[in-house]
Amino acid sequence: MRSERAFQQLDPLGTLIGRPITYLAAVGIPIYATTMTWLNRFDVDYPLLAALALAVVAITSTALVYGSSPLRAPFTRRMHFLVTGAAAVAAVLNALSMWQSNAYLRDDWGPVVIGLALLSLSQYRPPKEIASTGLALALFAGVLALLQSHSFATVAPPITFALVTMAPILAMSLASATFGMFLIDGLVRWRRRAQRAVSSFATENTDWIARSVQQDRVTILNQEVVPFFADVLHRGVISEDDRQRARRISDAIRAVMVAEVDRTWLDAIVEQISGHPSDDPDRRAVLMTTDQRTALRAAVVAVAGHPAFSARGFDLAIRSSGSRSIVTVKATLETTENVLRGQLAPYFAVIRIVFSEVKVEFSSLTLTLRFSYETR
Repeated sequence: MRSERAFQQLDPLGTLIGRPITYLAAVGIPIYATTMTWLNRFDVDYPLLAALALAVVAITSTALVYGSSPLRAPFTRRMHFLVTGAAAVAAVLNALSMWQSNAYLRDDWGPVVIGLALLSLSQYRPPKEIASTGLALALFAGVLALLQSHSFATVAPPITFALVTMAPILAMSLASATFGMFLIDGLVRWRRRAQRAVSSFATENTDWIARSVQQDRVTILNQEVVPFFADVLHRGVISEDDRQRARRISDAIRAVMVAEVDRTWLDAIVEQISGHPSDDPDRRAVLMTTDQRTALRAAVVAVAGHPAFSARGFDLAIRSSGSRSIVTVKATLETTENVLRGQLAPYFAVIRIVFSEVKVEFSSLTLTLRFSYETR
């Protein structure tokens, strides 16, 4: 999945914080359209078209809520065009329903609905896409106003009606794009500062980390090797039992060192949770990006920390499929699907952003999470 410069793809958890605003917009848009239709009911020439316009507005709100769900992240370009396209169709139907009797342009709710739809997309789509869509729909609404100018009671040049119609769409789309750009730029600056801090910490503590690793290896030797040598030196004689013991110690240390070399970062996490390493024969876990490792680690730890989690039913496997790696996570959780999805939704949202082909299934108390990533 190609990453886009949208705030949701850069900070999926941050997007969840602002989702209540999306709900508010999804509820407010049909309420506004319905209220304006009722207040101008005497101008409606074709009630069926007015009802269809409100139905399409409901589709707009439904698509907005559906597409912004963390379980379906990211908010795709197709969903973007569905939301804005439905809002534009609703605006056309609203204008057609009052085609002969629309005395005042200010009574038309179509441009405001389009603007609100674009405004609600600030966190989900790239700013340039929102701005360009707003410009295109503003021009479209302006042309529609020119075609409808014959019914207006106000005497003014036709271009004035077009500009008045375009204003709310342009204002809200540009505000949405600006806000999205502000969020993205702030996040990028924060990440740069954090990266500099991490690099500085690593540079300053390289010697300390090396000493820590060395001390860890010395501790292993102190447990077996040092007592053995001390015993031999104390007796002053090397027996056949000493030779056998030295061979066993050597084989054990060699086995530990080989296991440490073959052990991936994911094995360490899975072993801590379930007591056995991950099923990753080709060591594909080391090919994940930093974001992918962080997302997977967080999701696995969250699943393991759930009160209904059973370590005996946990398994994580990675298989290669050409240039892609397929990850399958299975966990036993004694709870209902709705509760589980609600509690793990933030982690699923991040997984959907950094991985591809994500599928979440829950049956017979078993959670199955499948996804893939490119490993070229």
